[in-house]
Amino acid sequence: MNPQETGKKQSKYVLVADVDRIKDYIFASVRLRHIINASSLLAYINEDKTESIIEKIPNSKLIFSSAGITEATFCSEDDAKKCQKAIGSLYPKETKGATVTVDMLLWLMMIS
Repeated sequence: MNPQETGKKQSKYVLVADVDRIKDYIFASVRLRHIINASSLLAYINEDKTESIIEKIPNSKLIFSSAGITEATFCSEDDAKKCQKAIGSLYPKETKGATVTVDMLLWLMMIS
């Protein structure tokens, strides 16, 4: 018997966010304090604000959030899209220059 015939399908939506051209943003200035501040701002947004957005959504699970990359799973497409929109607008609003690419995909799992 084929395992696909006996198992149930469970779907999750995986969201991945990646800060665009992160080095260009951080090293836009040659002044050390500007570089440190740009790096600190991105770390704060990535590790605190982005995580906060994800944690507010019920049944979401943060997988990873550091170094300009965030990964999370959601049970519904609407929740993933809501998070995608929020994170996509967060970086330009908070940094006045950094952008982020946010994408999601459907992940099907077989449960026996």
